[in-house]
Amino acid sequence: MTELSSEELVVLKNTARMAIDVGNACSLSAVVLSFAEVVRKIPSNKGTAWKNNHPISLMFLQTQMNIVGLFFDDTMRYHHAYNWCKDVVEGKIQTWDYVSEDLKG
Repeated sequence: MTELSSEELVVLKNTARMAIDVGNACSLSAVVLSFAEVVRKIPSNKGTAWKNNHPISLMFLQTQMNIVGLFFDDTMRYHHAYNWCKDVVEGKIQTWDYVSEDLKG
């Protein structure tokens, strides 16, 4: 596990907090603009699939879907994303590992 610098950790905690807080949003444009800001802060050195499936991405996408009336039927994935963000905010973890089902085989 690579330790984050103090600056990187602050950015991670802030984006995880935003991902949790966005669940109460009702304005699609505000969520989309916030997501555009946050997604740039998620490291992309691990590939597109990793960034696209990052818990912070999932939290924002879930809110966007809810606002327009679509619902994410993979509740466990959302639950794990929420808990990951909460653990980051509380300082319990700093990293996330994504292994695509396509990459396991």
